[in-house]
Amino acid sequence: MELSRLGKPIAADTGSTPCSSKRLQFDKHLSMENVRKTVTEADGYQPHLIAPEQGYRRLIESSVVSIRGPAESAVDSVHAILKDLVHKAINETHELKQYPTLRVEVGNAAVESLERMREESKKATLKLVDMECSYLTVDFFRKLPQDVEKGGNPTHSLFDRYNDSYLRRVGTTVLAYVNMVCASLRNSIPKSIVYCQVREAKRSLLDHFFTDLGKREQLVYLKYEPPEFHLYYMNSCSVFYDKKVHGNHLKWDFRRELGKQLGKLLDEDPAIMERRTALAKRLELYRSAQAEIDSVAWANK
Repeated sequence: MELSRLGKPIAADTGSTPCSSKRLQFDKHLSMENVRKTVTEADGYQPHLIAPEQGYRRLIESSVVSIRGPAESAVDSVHAILKDLVHKAINETHELKQYPTLRVEVGNAAVESLERMREESKKATLKLVDMECSYLTVDFFRKLPQDVEKGGNPTHSLFDRYNDSYLRRVGTTVLAYVNMVCASLRNSIPKSIVYCQVREAKRSLLDHFFTDLGKREQLVYLKYEPPEFHLYYMNSCSVFYDKKVHGNHLKWDFRRELGKQLGKLLDEDPAIMERRTALAKRLELYRSAQAEIDSVAWANK
């Protein structure tokens, strides 16, 4: 089955695009003007009152949140691949061609199941992105003061916070952190997609369809129940019933219309039925001709 070999290619293809720095254009987002604006707004225009962490956090959140769009696109791309595989598998299954109604029902059930898997995959994938937005990796920033001390670059004065060198350092630090987050999501997002969509498609693509078929019972017997209880079922059951008086209660036998629906699933293709009838007639002619030939042969002996 092609689904068995689908996980690895999807992980490779999906991982190369959704968290690409070039595609997301973090450089433009972390430009000098945008960094200056964000840091100034985070400080409340009073840098001597508030520490610079708020500016870092806002820049990181606004950068990482841009990954949501490509992550959703990756989920949709895998969904399209799975739909194509389902349609291909249905078209190549010759047994389903004999029952067009069943073929349509199976296709619709498979697509509905894939839709549910896509929604679950989007929720799981976006949770990964939101998690990175809400909770920063503290160890990354703990190394920054050590790097400053090693480089001999003293900490800028609070009143010199908005000069170009400081803002450039903020943008570089945020870009390095965002690239680290992208490197992590580049591995975790494909895993989440394959787990929620490809794995579930292999395991339970038609489970809901089979469960629904199991519920389509032919007969339901309701014995010795109040009339109001039977009237409740009148809308969902067919016309056939048997009415008998037992004290203050009635006995009803209803035949579900779902039984008719189940029978319609096995309606054969009219073209195939006509072909079978024609072949049966031809076979009967061959047999009658063979019987006549045998009778003539025995008569001549």
